[in-house]
Amino acid sequence: MSAAARSVEGRPLRADAFGPAAQRARALVFGGIHGDEPGAVAAVERLAAWLAGAPPEAAGARIVVAPVVNPTASPRARRTTRAASTSTATSPPPTGAPPSRFDGHADFH
Repeated sequence: MSAAARSVEGRPLRADAFGPAAQRARALVFGGIHGDEPGAVAAVERLAAWLAGAPPEAAGARIVVAPVVNPTASPRARRTTRAASTSTATSPPPTGAPPSRFDGHADFH
């Protein structure tokens, strides 16, 4: 997986895309919003491993997978980082925010 972004402490947020390369990404699957939810990380990693071994058309669409979206809290097995008291990654966007580039997402907890 490649580093798609960095955490507040500079840790890489890994993500990879699966499915037909010519298509835009249709779905985002992520886990590890809270560092104390290792089961979510394991589930998304298993999905990524399955998709990596499957032919591109098996996904049916282009899917972006990010097993750990809080790479600062996850290695510490803490719910949040010191920089944030709560996670807002799943909060709805504010009114007037640009639309998501994904048609849907799956947030594993």
